[in-house]
Amino acid sequence: MVIGFSWGGWVTDSAANKLAAERADTAVLAALTPICVEKFLQNSNAKANLAALQKISTGWEQGDYLEKGGWATRPGATSSDYHLARACAEKLVQLKTAAR
Repeated sequence: MVIGFSWGGWVTDSAANKLAAERADTAVLAALTPICVEKFLQNSNAKANLAALQKISTGWEQGDYLEKGGWATRPGATSSDYHLARACAEKLVQLKTAAR
């Protein structure tokens, strides 16, 4: 059993469930980030909002900005998702940097 868990790649049920949940969250985040970016860019004040986002220096403050703006709310949810907001902010900052 020691060999199976240490070298064989065996895991307990709880470890397997945790890994599956992390992978599912990552996949959902990857799928929803482009939607958040598109919602942000389709806003009538997109240029001004993007300029304001660019002025914010830390990732957590950028995520907070997107949360407060309502762009990081998952479809069907009533409140925003901070992890989605951070991923969305990262993509938006990359878009701004690439456009220069």
